[in-house]
Parts: sequence; C-alpha cells; structure tokens
Amino acid sequence: MSLILLPVVSLVLAGSIPADKPSRPNIILIVVDALRPDHLGCYGYARPTSPYIDSLAARGVVFETAISHAPWTKVSFPSFLTSLYPFQHGISNWESILPDSLLTLAEFLKEQGYSTACVVQHAVLSPKFNILQGFDIVESLILMREGAAKVSKATLKLLDASPEPFFLMAHFFDAHKPYRMPEQYVDMVRQDADIEPYHWGKDDVLGVYDVPTEKEMEGNLLLYDAGIRYADDGIGEILHYLDERGIGENTMIIVTADHGEAFWEHGLPLHTTNVYDEAVRVPLIFHYPQRWSDRKWVEGQVRLIDLFPTVADLLGRTVPAQCEGSSLLGFIEGDERIRSAGSFLPVDVALTECTTNPAPATRCLRTDEWKLICESLTYTFELYNLKDDPGEAADIYGMGYAREDSLLAMIRRVPGLRFRGWRLAFTGKEAGSAYRADLTLPDGGRFRAVKVMTRPAGVGVGLDDDSTSCTVETEGPGTHVVLVDTEPQGVAVRFAPENAGKVGSPVFYVGRTGEHEMGERVTISTVEALGPPSDFETYRRRGIPAVHVWWLPGTGLTESGEKTTLTDKEKRRLKALGYIQ
Repeated sequence: MSLILLPVVSLVLAGSIPADKPSRPNIILIVVDALRPDHLGCYGYARPTSPYIDSLAARGVVFETAISHAPWTKVSFPSFLTSLYPFQHGISNWESILPDSLLTLAEFLKEQGYSTACVVQHAVLSPKFNILQGFDIVESLILMREGAAKVSKATLKLLDASPEPFFLMAHFFDAHKPYRMPEQYVDMVRQDADIEPYHWGKDDVLGVYDVPTEKEMEGNLLLYDAGIRYADDGIGEILHYLDERGIGENTMIIVTADHGEAFWEHGLPLHTTNVYDEAVRVPLIFHYPQRWSDRKWVEGQVRLIDLFPTVADLLGRTVPAQCEGSSLLGFIEGDERIRSAGSFLPVDVALTECTTNPAPATRCLRTDEWKLICESLTYTFELYNLKDDPGEAADIYGMGYAREDSLLAMIRRVPGLRFRGWRLAFTGKEAGSAYRADLTLPDGGRFRAVKVMTRPAGVGVGLDDDSTSCTVETEGPGTHVVLVDTEPQGVAVRFAPENAGKVGSPVFYVGRTGEHEMGERVTISTVEALGPPSDFETYRRRGIPAVHVWWLPGTGLTESGEKTTLTDKEKRRLKALGYIQ
C-alpha cells in the first residue's frame, strides 16, 4: 500500500447542522504518540510534516494550548478515556490495572449504540491493563516494524467491519523513539537542508544520557519530523477511505497526542521524567464538517480530560457525573454556556502527574499564564510566568508573586504528593560511581518502609531481621533516591555513608546543616535534617558525586490501584524502548 498521497480536501459539506441539533456521527480518535504541536504545520511549523493533519485543521477546531495529564502513555490514555486525573483513576505504574468500576469513553459510546474498535501500538495498552475496556475489538500491533502503514491497514480493515455509528481509535507510534520509517520520509522533511539522520541514544535508558552535539540533535529532530510525516500519511489513508466510502461528512475526527517530547530544552530528552511544556503540551483538533465548516482557532488552555465531556455534549447527552473535565462546546462557539468545574480543580487549571520512576510524584499545575511544579522526591518547587517566559527558562518560585500561594494551596491537595520520611540521594555521572550507607536507630524504633524512588537497577536495600538497621548500596551513574520511614515517626537516625566506587572524593551533605566527612558516623534529628540541601538540585543535574540526606514530614507511602505482573515479553518491549533496564 503506497502512503505517498495528496491531502484530502473533499470531506467538507457546504451546509451544516444547527448547533443545537444533536446527531450521532461516526467518531475517529487519532492519537499520535509523543507528538508536539509545534512540529505541525497547522501550529506554525515550517517543515512539511503534516499535510493531512493540516487539511483537517483547515476546516476544523484547533486548540492553541491543550495539556496532557501525564508525560507517558500508560497514565495519559486512561485520563482522556475516563476524564479523570491520574490520582483519581489509579493508574500509576507499569503494573497498574484500570478499575472496572470506571466508565471509559468507549463504554459510554457503546451505551449510545456505537460499535467500538481500536488499533494500538504500545505494550502498556495491552488489554490486560483494562485501559481499553469498552472496545469490542482491540488490535495490538506492539512490534511496530511496519509503523503507520500497518496501523492504517488495520484501521481500514476495522472500519470495513464496523457498523455505523462507530467509534474507532487509531494509535500511531512513528513519532516515538526509536524512529522507524521508510527512508523517503526523511527526504520529504529534510528537503534541501544539509542534515544527516542521527539515531541519538540508541543504548541509553531513562535517566542516563550523553548530551548530543548540535549537529547530532539536528539529525535526531530530522528523524522525529520524518516519523510525524510517516504517521501523517497513515492518517491520510484513513481520510481517503472515508471519502471513497462517502461517510466523511458524518464522521467526527479528533487528532491529539498522549504526551509531547523533550529535546534537551531543560536538560532532559524524551518524556516520562518531566512536566515542562515540551513533554505535556499536545495538539488537539476537532474536524466535524457538519458542525464546523470553517477553521476555528481557540485560544486559552484546555485539558485532555475535557475530550470525553465534549463528545458527550456533541451527542446531546448528559455528561457523566464521573467526568472531572468539562465540555468545550461553549468555549468553541462563544455562547453563554459556562464550562462546569470538576470536583477537584477549576476549569482553567490543568494537573499533570509523573507517577513512575525515575520521577515519581512530580506534579504541576498549569494555567494560561502560570505553571507551578512540585517534585515530591525533594519537595522542591518551580514557578514560571508563561506569559512572559513561555520557554520556562526563569524559575521565579519564592519571589513573592501572588499567584504562587493559590497554586500551592491547590497542589498540596493532590494525594500522595508529599511522602513522609528520610531521603537518601546518591549523585554522580561517572560509570564508577558506587556508594554504601548503613543506617541505625540509636534511640530505638524500627524502619517501617524502605522504597527505591528512582530507577531500581543499581540500587540494593537490606533490612535486618528486626528492622532496626538498614543498608543501602548503589552502583552506576545517575541519581539514586531511596526513601526510608521510621516507627515512631521522627526518631533520630545514624548514617554512615561510604564511597564504594572509583570516583574521587564525594561530599556528604545533611539537610541544611552543612557538610560532613564521607565515612563519618553522624546521628541526625529530623529538625536538623528538615528540607533538602540547598545545592542538591545543582549536584543532581550536573552529576557531581555526593550523598545527600534530609527529612520531610508528609502522609506516608501509599500504593494506588489494582496491579498485575508484567510478562517477560512486555519487559523486553519496555526495555527496548528505554523505559526500564
């Protein structure tokens, strides 16, 4: 099947259905994994990455700022399919299962008489995790060797078999590393530029990276853009099918992404580990000719949890009480309807959550003008004025801005944000980095919880039989963080850290009280260790060898949701993508 096609322009009707007349259109939800809006022509990008998506946007609704609720696939999908934030739906890690009790968009549409089917390209969307509950047919193409061509072929096959009205979700993975596409797509987006493709980070895993050169980064961005163009041609196949079958006029097409992709804007690549805009801002386009025959550019922030309520409202149905999001119809059409607030946050605020290693419990709240980030490993904050600083380059937290207090009050209500206990953080970028720390309780008590909060590979934790002493060992580059809680809470702990590797002279920092000698036995009270060392963030980002110890009050460790076990095949797949070691 050839995927070099011309954009479809014949899906638009001259007439339109009055805005107050509900209908039952076919619905196709297209999710392009890791797709940044600023790499699409309809959002102003110069390279020809998206002629088919642009053709949909030319006669549809384009949202300037849409925010995802997680920077990784497994948590983002259930958020927009249930209209719930991650802490509400409970999907938080690789093993989490979505509860049967939650209503998904697919289940809702089945209740309205829709046939449902989907094509997905990620192991974490396997039916075993229940995220795709409500889809009658699930086509899993997790090997991805044929990319967009295989997805479009499977999608057309499902469309042939789907009675109307149908709801079909198609998931394209071509903009996600590793980039695999026919060579011709590189030439399409490169045009006359003197850039060679570069597969950066082939052997890297999350949290351990070699920074590419400028030339290497250009070559990597070339592959990313070629992947978008490949996915776009796959979307074109679907559009041509609708046109040939004569059902394009009564089909609503929604284009979005589960998350974005970082290219070192904040010292990090890819996604999963940060909540800056490059990782959480996504495209959102509604194309429904019978409702909107001209292009509408919608300013102002919207959220992916608003997708489900908007579809329900378009069908003239009551938005389910479960939905945290709100319908965007009034927002789109400028009528007097006010977006209804959910039970947790105002409609002008979006919450995004990192829930898995190596950045668990990092959250951000975002409005049109402000973003507050909290990292629970350290309980440190960042604040950005997005109006004056859209690139999030200048952290202004603690400088007395009035908006800071209201955002702090909201983000502190997020469950599991602030884990109680001692933090042990081991930093170092050299391959020979290794540490050992022995912990005892001189005033009695026991260690009640010991949890590795970053990549588990390279970290060993041991408790003695009566849980009165603990040993933590780390090996390898990167930042390793271990959380230790005690019973009773707040008792003093004696630390004895040692340099067990080949790195020169690491430093031992305790709370905000200062520096100690490596190898020294130091008994520390929670008062002395309250709050992270002031230089921890610098040491972590630069990979300076050091051991940091501090204590934070909080709510204690919690686990969310039902879990299953990953198969060896699933582990191999996630390892191949660089998610786990």
